[in-house]
Amino acid sequence: MERLKKKLNLHDTKLAELVGVDQSSVHRALNRKPPRLTPTLEKLCNYAKKRLSVDGSQLADNGKEQLAKAVAGVWDGSPAGLNKLLTLLRDLGDLVTRD
Repeated sequence: MERLKKKLNLHDTKLAELVGVDQSSVHRALNRKPPRLTPTLEKLCNYAKKRLSVDGSQLADNGKEQLAKAVAGVWDGSPAGLNKLLTLLRDLGDLVTRD
């Protein structure tokens, strides 16, 4: 994507306008480490006519850490809060496609 930006003399602001998102979303999508599959990244790849691929092993290695941080960020530590989170996760499971 950086080569395309340089070739076409595009800055994040113009690229954001072209794909229909805000500039900060473009910046996050292009600079996130490890990369994360987001709607913005998908739009950018579609614009650049590039196939979207992220190293699955990197995502798997970092998945537990990301999940732990996400839970720590929303759980108050109480048993009632735990039950609410577990219920939410189970309900979300119905929306997730399992391969």
